Amino acid sequence: MAVKNRRLINLFLWLAVACWVMPMAAQEKVNKVTQFMNSLSNRLKINGYALLDYTYNDQASPNNEFKVNKVIGMVELTIVPKVKAFAMFSFNSASLLEAWGSYTPCEQFGVKFGQFKTPFTAENPLSPTMLEFITENALVTQYMVMGANPLMMPGSGGRDIGLTIFGNLFYSRLSYDLAVMNGAGRNRGDINSAKDFVARLMVHPVQHLSFGGSMILGRGHTEELGNFKRNRFAASAQLKTTPLEVRTEYMWGRDGDDDSQGCYVTAAAKNLAVKNLDLVAGYDRLDCTAGITNRVSVGLNYWFYPRCRVRLGYNHAKVHGAAKGANSVLTQLQLAF
Repeated sequence: MAVKNRRLINLFLWLAVACWVMPMAAQEKVNKVTQFMNSLSNRLKINGYALLDYTYNDQASPNNEFKVNKVIGMVELTIVPKVKAFAMFSFNSASLLEAWGSYTPCEQFGVKFGQFKTPFTAENPLSPTMLEFITENALVTQYMVMGANPLMMPGSGGRDIGLTIFGNLFYSRLSYDLAVMNGAGRNRGDINSAKDFVARLMVHPVQHLSFGGSMILGRGHTEELGNFKRNRFAASAQLKTTPLEVRTEYMWGRDGDDDSQGCYVTAAAKNLAVKNLDLVAGYDRLDCTAGITNRVSVGLNYWFYPRCRVRLGYNHAKVHGAAKGANSVLTQLQLAF
């Protein structure tokens, strides 16, 4: 009987220990999962935006249109401190816009590798959610770097594949970007053995003022021309104060033996009469082999929530020598999170 009693006691003790330890182990697993999820949520950022348009153009056919302009999703992951991965996807065009990794050990130096916006001009790197006009970029910016020029990376949207180093020096009074890129545009293999060299230098002498320049030195390729010299230069200046923001740039380019040039100036008066209401106005000009185009733009932007706005714009564009210009009325709803 004594042996049986000891066996029963040992069995009860083992059951008691198991009942005490197993919940602790399960709780420990739950805690580890919770810690992992909390850590991931702190390191993972998911953002996106949608641009929904209605436009009227008296020279187009059809002359008015509803359009889903952009639906963009973005994911940024901090893998370890100072190391990040980023991806951007366009849902309406079902295409990858950006995919890159970066290492930023300090403010003075960082390196990025992958597909990203070419660090040329002050305007090209800006998000459409922050640009002043519904038409987004100036004519000259589109021609020089965004793919509107058939000799310059068609359909690239200002993006390319390569490697860049960047940073801020002298207490952020000087910022720089130096890049080596394919020169073929986004989601495309290289078109020749040459690479584009891109450099941008901006000086910030006082808090609200920036000026500087950028350039692309490279070679393009088409079946008709073969390999040809393709260079770009830009001079930029920007003033950003609480009531007024002004940005202006002049650009010059050469494709083989053909020169092109252009400029733009954009101004935005913030919180005009009504809080969160901006009045924007601008002029831009493009002079290329297709002719000279001048465009005047005005608009109103009302920010009803951070990064969300409704917009109304008008522009008049005229090609030199044409009998009449084109008049456009544009509206847009921007939703972002």
